[in-house]
Amino acid sequence: MLPCPHEILSSTVATSIDPSTRTIHLESNGERSELEYQGLVLAMGTKLSPPGTIPGNGTKREGIEYLRGLQERLRRAKRVVILGGGAIGVRELLFLLDFSHF
Repeated sequence: MLPCPHEILSSTVATSIDPSTRTIHLESNGERSELEYQGLVLAMGTKLSPPGTIPGNGTKREGIEYLRGLQERLRRAKRVVILGGGAIGVRELLFLLDFSHF
């Protein structure tokens, strides 16, 4: 069990995402709610085909710089939502749990 303030919302569906207000609309057991976020990880699966998925010319250095930039943005966020519980979602969750402010 994860310590507070972590929360796992099982049997919950993200029905829509509003990036302009940084809000996720949820539904669980017929009840609707909203969740605000600063960072959002969409871990919906991947087919691991880099460098095509990473901006730039595909060099290793550019890929590392890009991913480090994403990690830094996540470190600074006060609230991050991870949608998806597959391998990528779990990996990102473990990465974020390394930082005590979450």
